[in-house]
Amino acid sequence: MQYFPRWLFQATPDRYDLIDEFKEGERVCWGRITHWNKPFRLGEDQRVIFFRAGSKEFYGVGRILSVTKCLQQESAHTKNKGVDVLYDKRFFPPIPLPSKLPKLDWDDNRLPKLLTEGFRGTIFPLTPKDWSNLKKICPRLRTDLLDNYTV
Repeated sequence: MQYFPRWLFQATPDRYDLIDEFKEGERVCWGRITHWNKPFRLGEDQRVIFFRAGSKEFYGVGRILSVTKCLQQESAHTKNKGVDVLYDKRFFPPIPLPSKLPKLDWDDNRLPKLLTEGFRGTIFPLTPKDWSNLKKICPRLRTDLLDNYTV
């Protein structure tokens, strides 16, 4: 089992309205996670960056507070999966993806497709290389996060 300290949570506007509902300091349950990327494990205090499908923008960062029992037991897909997250920092304005992604070497080549085409309800582990690529694509991720908040 591999552990990654960073995750990308993709919000579909019909389920998670980051525009109106992302409030710093608020605890939110992200339930019914439909795409579970084994062999990766979510865990408490791991960092999350929130990405809005459709508008293709990063809305903020947070951290995982707790994981439901079925995720901890690595069960098959169920409607009961979920994580409690804390919205720590909202980006004003949101950080958009560039209209065209540069060719980069990703640890998992599904991530560029996720960013450009989107998948419903996806959570995605971010390896150090993938996180580095995101900061290259969106330089404001580096400046907005700075050293006082490490994702």
